[in-house]
Amino acid sequence: MIYLILVVLFWILAAICNAVSDTLDHHYYVSIFHRPENINNARWTNFFNPEKSSISAYILPFTKYKLDAWHLSKSLMIIFFVCSLLCAIKVPNIPILHTKWFLLTMFIGLGLFWNGTFNLFYNHLLKVKKWKI
Repeated sequence: MIYLILVVLFWILAAICNAVSDTLDHHYYVSIFHRPENINNARWTNFFNPEKSSISAYILPFTKYKLDAWHLSKSLMIIFFVCSLLCAIKVPNIPILHTKWFLLTMFIGLGLFWNGTFNLFYNHLLKVKKWKI
């Protein structure tokens, strides 16, 4: 049972990372990552703003991997996908867990978790709220 919980948890974390990368790519200037007060702080701006990102990772120089928030969140999304898959493989061999109805339910459930989590973060939590008084 713990492996099923871990599958869902890693799936949700992957959706959050995807929402972060899409927010940085499509809505940077209205996101929580855009801080006008830090406009002179090049390290902050270069890490979060995909247009100004130029920091290369010295750990993997042969890959030309950029060490910025967009690439980091995409990489974490892939890592969480792999972790979810590895946990799904470890699900015990209980006959009820391997029926076509259970697999269909998991497929639909994971799709709902992905879309719900992604939309919550992409459309609400990662955008700056304009308060009306």
